[in-house]
Amino acid sequence: MTLLFKRQFISKIREGTKTQTRRLKQPNLKIGKAYYLRSSYRSVLPEKILITDIFQQFLGDITKEDIINEGFHTEEEFINIWQEIYGSYKTDDLIWVVEFKYLGDTEMFKEKS
Repeated sequence: MTLLFKRQFISKIREGTKTQTRRLKQPNLKIGKAYYLRSSYRSVLPEKILITDIFQQFLGDITKEDIINEGFHTEEEFINIWQEIYGSYKTDDLIWVVEFKYLGDTEMFKEKS
């Protein structure tokens, strides 16, 4: 399994300004494992992210720091995108938080034959 990201977030991940993502369903990921960056099921990028933590929180418990780690400047910006993706924003929804680190282009580290 992997995480899919909207194309608009790929550049934020590459820049290091997006290091968290929130999901309604529990992702099938393992802490300490690296996964390819994807913007669709068909599009596998050569870059990887390392999962550093996975935990639950109520959507309404998101902090200013979390919003910045999600790649947003304001809570309003985060809420608008959440509603666009999931249809509504309910503060009492128990959601999954995935923290990750961008590892870069894994092709760069392969030896040339």
